[in-house]
Order: sequence, then structure tokens, then C-alpha cells
Amino acid sequence: MSLSALMHEKPYIPVWNPSIERIDRQQWNHLAIPLQNPFMEWEWLYMLESSKSVCLERGWQPIHLTLYENDRLIAAAPLYIKMNSDGEYVYDLDWIQISKRIDISYYPKMVGMTPLTPVPGYRFLIDPDYDEMMTTRIMVNLINFYCKHHNISCCNFLHVDTQWLSVMFFMNFVEWKHYTYQWHNEGYEVFDNFLNIFNANQRKNIKRERKALCNQKIEIKTHVDENIPPVFYSKLSVFYERSMDKFGPAGNKYLTPNFFARIATHYNHRSLFISACPEGHPDDPLALAYFVHKNKMLYGRYWGTDVGIPFLHFNVCYYGGIEWAIQNKIQQFDPGAGGGHKPRRGFPATPVYSLHQFYDSRLHYLLQKNIDKINALEQQEIDLLNANLPFSVIDNN
Repeated sequence: MSLSALMHEKPYIPVWNPSIERIDRQQWNHLAIPLQNPFMEWEWLYMLESSKSVCLERGWQPIHLTLYENDRLIAAAPLYIKMNSDGEYVYDLDWIQISKRIDISYYPKMVGMTPLTPVPGYRFLIDPDYDEMMTTRIMVNLINFYCKHHNISCCNFLHVDTQWLSVMFFMNFVEWKHYTYQWHNEGYEVFDNFLNIFNANQRKNIKRERKALCNQKIEIKTHVDENIPPVFYSKLSVFYERSMDKFGPAGNKYLTPNFFARIATHYNHRSLFISACPEGHPDDPLALAYFVHKNKMLYGRYWGTDVGIPFLHFNVCYYGGIEWAIQNKIQQFDPGAGGGHKPRRGFPATPVYSLHQFYDSRLHYLLQKNIDKINALEQQEIDLLNANLPFSVIDNN
């Protein structure tokens, strides 16, 4: 059955929304909260948009697709029109250059993801009472129609839920492999159980890095939900800006101070801070790391500091997060994008995926023709990173 015939038979009503605020929060969250990914929930998207961290002026034009049966929201997709690739964390410079060589306009493009948040888990939000494959096909056809009639060059779903790949397999999107770093809980009872996976040399290194802060009388503390000091949110905003300043022009300050102020109001219930404070000064942190938790998952998002203390970053962002995850039976900890130092601290390289469709047949042909080689090279890099992990299943010294 064609899309037009199906839409005629069923009273499905598509709506393109220029902001998340146009969509009923409860209806959206009815679809989003059952998912593992917390960054698809209405509040997180609202904080990004209402704080002006995500807006047309910053390169993100919201155009969220919703699908209704009468007044019931049955499917939704966070979508954005973009004129650049900032804040996506899927690096498409090669495709931009190829487009120029064959005289194809690469922008504007459509992107489906949670902006500025390279966390695997993007997918369409679909009411479980409706057939997922059929509803997905309707959504994809609506997106394709929109893009083709608005001269949008391509549609890209970034950092997708791996379980969604099988649903999207027949939708003419090309699967591009990338990788991130993730820690997995193998049933550890305490942090020392986790240390036993390393060889003797790396265990000593991690113990030395953890002990270094104790010797300087710096306390690492965890603050969750209602126990988070309110001042931490404004302090984190300052730290975030200073951290970006260290990278010079490359340090894009994607998030505005208003975003951090809104977390306390809209997302405190999923928030976790790990602080590094001088002994006796718990409200005056030297460093802060901000995490989001949901169900059995922990996500590292932002961090910053005023000082250049060795191993401070590792303790606040990694070891503190792992320790809390073990104590709370968290199954997986995603510390955030980038960082070649993560594998040596217990975060193996883990495949993640994006899905792409070019509406120019020449560019789509080139993508399809070369993607297997591209993905094979990416897998080689993943294998190389994981082959050099300092792990040992025999050495228990």
C-alpha cells in the first residue's frame, strides 16, 4: 500500500513542529520515557532549545516530526535542518568535499539526533500499540517527501540505537560504523573487583592516580538528584566555558549559561555530580563532572576545573563514575565522546552507527559503493584499540 493510500485509509495526521515546546510534554514523554536513552525526553530537548543552545542562529533549526491518530500522538522524531555540521560528532568532511567536486550542494541537510549529545540511542518514538515497521515506514516516507520538496540534500540519523538498525534495514539508508568508548559492569561488587581485570602494571597506575588526590587532601564526592548543591549548576557553567577556552577557536561553547540553569529545574531527577573539593570545603569545588543516569545506564556529559592537578580529570570523570556505577548496579557507563586515554582506564572501543541517505543519486551511489570499505577500516581501528587493552584474566596480583 502506498503512503498516500495508507494516510487516506487511516486518520493519521503528520505535523512538522518548529520547536519542542509546540508538542505536548506528556504525550511526547509517554513515548520517550520507556526508552533507555534519557536525551530523547521532552525536558532535555526543551532545555537545549529554550536556553538558545539549539536554535537557527546556532545552526540548528528544529523541525520535529509528529504523527497523530486523531488527537493521540503515536510517533515522533527529533529532527533539525542544518547549514553546517557543528555539534554532530559524526565527521562528514570527506562527503562535503566529494559533493563540491561533483558540484552538488551538501547543505541544507536534515539531521535526526539529540543536538550536541553524541550518545547512542536515537530512534523514532513510536507508541507500542502501533506496528513499528509500518509506522517507521510512514515516518521515513514523510521525511523523504519533505526533504525532496525543500531541496534538502540528505537525511542523517546519528548515534542511533543499535536495535533500531534492523527496523531501518529496508528503508534505503546506508549504515556507517563509528566507535565510542563504554564501560560494562561484569558483576563487580566493589571497585577493587573492577581493578582485577587489569594487568599488574595498569592496576598500580590506577591506584597511584587515585591516591594522588588523597595525598593532596582533595575529596571526591558524589551528589545525586535532590542532594545536589544548587550552586553546582552555575559553577559547572563557569567550568564548562573555561574548559572550552583552553581549546582556543576549536573550543566551541555550544551550551549557554541558561542551559545549566535549567538543569536544576527540569532535569535534577536524572542528574549526578561528582565533585573534587579541598577537605573541609564541600561547597567550593575545584572540579565538577556532570552525569545523567537512567535505569541501568550512566552517561558522562560535562566537566571542568579551575586547577591543573594531575589525574584530577581521571578521578572525577572516570573512576568516580565507575565507583558509583558499581555501587548502584549500573550496567553500562558511557563517559562521552573522544579521548584516547579511556581504553586504558576500562572503557573499550564500542561500535556505534549512523544512517545516511543522499537524495542525489550520484552521491548516494558513491556512499553505497564505498561504505563497506569505510566500515571495514573503522572496524580495524576498533580491533586495534581493543587488542592493546591493558587487561589480564590470569594475573591476579
